[in-house]
Amino acid sequence: MKSADKVLEMPGANSLPTLYDDWQARRDLLLQTPDRIDALRQIQLRVLEFLLRRYRDAPQAKR
Repeated sequence: MKSADKVLEMPGANSLPTLYDDWQARRDLLLQTPDRIDALRQIQLRVLEFLLRRYRDAPQAKR
């Protein structure tokens, strides 16, 4: 599987991915990148972790 396909792998048959699902997939993809950690990757991970914690149960993220 190509890494770009990871975002499309969401739960639920024939359902569109939610915003929250997209954030999770992006975070997982960043975590799978090579061990060399650069500043941009760290910033992206911090933002995604914040969004996932903050909007875990928010209806806006379930769209």
